[in-house]
Amino acid sequence: MGTVGRAALAALVGTCCHTALLAQTAPAEVQVSSATPAEQDIVVTGSRIARTGETTTTPTVMLGAEDVARAGSVSSGDLLRQLPAVAPGLGSESSGVTFNGAGLDLVDLRALGTNRTLVLVNGRRQVGSNPNTTSVDLNTIPTPLIERIEVITGGASAVYGADAVSGVLNVILKHDFEGFQVDAQLGTSQRGDATRYSISGLAGTNFPDGRGNVNAFIGYTREGGIAYDARKQAINGRNYIANPASKGPNDGVPDWIIVDNVRQIGGQQQSAFILNRGNGPEAFGFNEDGSVRPFALGPSGLIGGGQYTDGGEAELGYDSQCPQAKCALRIPVQRFLVSANGNYELSDAFDLFFEGRFAKTKSSSRFGSVFEIPPNTNKISINNPFVTPSLAALMQQANVTSIGILRSDQELGLRGQDTSRDLFQFVAGSRGTIGIGDFKYEASVQYGETDFSNTRVNDVDQRRFLNALDAVRDPDGVIRCRSVDARSQGCVPINFLQDGAAITPAALSYIKIPFATETANLTQLVATANVTGSLGDFWGAGPIGISAGAEYRREKSVYLVSPVDAAGQGFFFTKRQSTSGQFDVAEVFAETVVPILTNVPLAKKLELEAAVRLSDYSTSGRTTSWKFGGTYAPTSDIRFRAILARAVRAPNVGELFSPGSEGFLTVDDPCDVNFVGRSGNRATNCAALGVPAGYVSNARTINIRTSTSGNPNLDVETADTLTAGAVLTPSFLPGFSATVDYFRIKIKDAINVFAAQDILNNCVDLNTIDNPFCQSITRANGGDIQQIRRQNINVSRLDREGVDFELRWRETIGDLGTLNFGLVGSRMFKVTTVVAPGTLTGSNVIDFNGEFGYPKWKARLTTNWEIDRFDLTGTVNYLSNMVRDVQPSTPEDNRATYGSGNFLLFNLQGGYRFTDKIRAYAGIDNVFDRQPPNLPDTRAGGAGSYAGAEIFPITGRFFYAGLSVGF
Repeated sequence: MGTVGRAALAALVGTCCHTALLAQTAPAEVQVSSATPAEQDIVVTGSRIARTGETTTTPTVMLGAEDVARAGSVSSGDLLRQLPAVAPGLGSESSGVTFNGAGLDLVDLRALGTNRTLVLVNGRRQVGSNPNTTSVDLNTIPTPLIERIEVITGGASAVYGADAVSGVLNVILKHDFEGFQVDAQLGTSQRGDATRYSISGLAGTNFPDGRGNVNAFIGYTREGGIAYDARKQAINGRNYIANPASKGPNDGVPDWIIVDNVRQIGGQQQSAFILNRGNGPEAFGFNEDGSVRPFALGPSGLIGGGQYTDGGEAELGYDSQCPQAKCALRIPVQRFLVSANGNYELSDAFDLFFEGRFAKTKSSSRFGSVFEIPPNTNKISINNPFVTPSLAALMQQANVTSIGILRSDQELGLRGQDTSRDLFQFVAGSRGTIGIGDFKYEASVQYGETDFSNTRVNDVDQRRFLNALDAVRDPDGVIRCRSVDARSQGCVPINFLQDGAAITPAALSYIKIPFATETANLTQLVATANVTGSLGDFWGAGPIGISAGAEYRREKSVYLVSPVDAAGQGFFFTKRQSTSGQFDVAEVFAETVVPILTNVPLAKKLELEAAVRLSDYSTSGRTTSWKFGGTYAPTSDIRFRAILARAVRAPNVGELFSPGSEGFLTVDDPCDVNFVGRSGNRATNCAALGVPAGYVSNARTINIRTSTSGNPNLDVETADTLTAGAVLTPSFLPGFSATVDYFRIKIKDAINVFAAQDILNNCVDLNTIDNPFCQSITRANGGDIQQIRRQNINVSRLDREGVDFELRWRETIGDLGTLNFGLVGSRMFKVTTVVAPGTLTGSNVIDFNGEFGYPKWKARLTTNWEIDRFDLTGTVNYLSNMVRDVQPSTPEDNRATYGSGNFLLFNLQGGYRFTDKIRAYAGIDNVFDRQPPNLPDTRAGGAGSYAGAEIFPITGRFFYAGLSVGF
């Protein structure tokens, strides 16, 4: 360990063993009254030096307990995703078919990735919930316990550490609770699904001497699922297909057009195949006797390259892979939460405290059955004994010796995954005064652990499946599997070559993998201490605030794949390896706020602030994060603020140590004669790679071997952030405040893993072949692709630029009660990814601004009316029009533009307080039952998932009612 690490540990040990401890201002000490934010200032912790939200340099949006209650959400993530700075992330409506992500609720600030958003609870880090990452699942945080949520969107890395590249989400939980509180809620959609119910109890008491408090919470929540065919957006089949009118690149005609009711031949259980006898591709099926017949197509015939049609016998929408209604569009999730915390003040110098939390989440998702769609290797030879004379004659006419079958193997049942996560988090420490001025300390040690289990069901052993397809007729006339070894293991031939053919129970027993379970264990150990206080007022402008401290953190992740995955036996032939890795980091940090002028002409307040954090990683070495900024208020009515910051993110365990997986993919070789002319650099760079002119790639006929892995040589990401804005609190308009902030984030050396096709294209589309993409490809002499290595690399640059704004107004209107208005919004100017800075042509700078998932405008308007014991809250969420493929990255990706239109969603809730501690309420989410747009290519989010779910809510109108009782 280096000098910084030794200094951090020395400071930490000394701090923990002496009464004059260094510590931070404990978030748990912040007091919040029952008044609304407009009635009084609430101290927020965007800095360790506590100030009110409107006086901090770092922009901070806050949601109080009343905001959470009046939203009716049982998960804080659903509420947070309504905020403009929060991108879709991963939630209850979009995590169904993500590998290992089912049931997670992850937040993504600024659309920079959940791994760049730091989630804190009471100002402290939490153990991750997703294997090989540090991403925190918001489902593990009890919603009824939330006192407030702070969304800090700039300059937070120097204060809170790595992962805060895009910002910090700080959840402050209730403390010092006395009495009992029971909360219950029941809700369901207008269509009778997505039913949810939640019940929880909180109890707390003060010690008789008034020196401490202990409280405990227990809660259970269940959110129901939605069947796939229950929402028309999921089954319409709108998609992009190859445009038959396109003659090639740069012809002024889109290469891809939008077609409705697109079905992929192969979704039906009856077998089909495609042959080309010289006049283009034709689709065929089978009669009961095995003879061949034409396959019934839709009105447009074969479309999209010959494997799709718009109706007919094809049953599988391209956005589905699930003809059975049992597939889940939205997956059911269950949560069981227990927490306890307490404190006891031995003296002003020793206030001992602890916090403990256990969370168990379970989810179950089902999606399409295993399907047989070439170019998978499910080829049936012309010599197969099940081949009838009519089929053999047809194959001879097409000059082929084998065919690939297109069908859905529904006999196997629905594929899916059953996921369980158990999280335990505990922290203990001490806080108090140190006897020097107003200095206070806090020192604590915390430990967190997550146990993860994911069981995949109804998979198929592809090797056994191929053995069962490879049948021969013995001399005695019996049809058997060709392989003697396979027969000894129970191989039974499969016949797909007749109408009504099915996988027999005996064959099913041989090829089916009923379940395969993988597990993971994540642990986190954090020891931290710091001190905060003021040095005094040296020139009459106010006391200088300082905070300093040290922290040690260790992250470890162990991920054990199933034997099925280790052997590469599953549906996709993907061989995966177990992962184990850890890193530790020691840090020292300091922060100061220096008043320069106070209450002088033209300067009601002028102050500067700065922070620095020195980190020593066992994997990435030493890094430095810092921020510098200030605020200037010429009068009490207006305040200007600006901050310049550098944030650093070290790679996580998965990015570093994942041994990866192997598989086979279909790709287009950009050096193939059909594609080499589609970019100005390709021909020259392909020649430099040794690929001859007129080359016909092996990728036309075979799947290419790929591998995906971590990279122990990764460096840190570095982000430079500029935020500048103003806060308006006019004295002539009491109860009104407004903020506007410009922000710019530039992340260099961003860690990214690219798709195999992108690696191939970037290799030859950049100015030279001296780039990391070409280094990831192995070609044989003559040009054939042998392997593509998908490895995490520091190569991208991510840019975000925009303006945030917020308006608040509270007005009492006599006997008619009180009105509260709140508007928060963002206007994005730039959302770009630069693939490899310094070596690019313009086509490799991808601008996502205005595309699906990246609206240029996003806003949330909340109006609340309170009169006597009644309250009514209405919320309007707005997303501006989003389109598909505003700026395609390569010419072959030109698509017909599709827009979603402006999207408005209205929620309403009314409540009545019988007493100060008893409130009943009822609400409607999506009052006007606004349906998501019918997006093309919606399977982009994964098979069995409506891809727009992470952007637009799919549940529709939802009714709920609840009761909160305290005594």
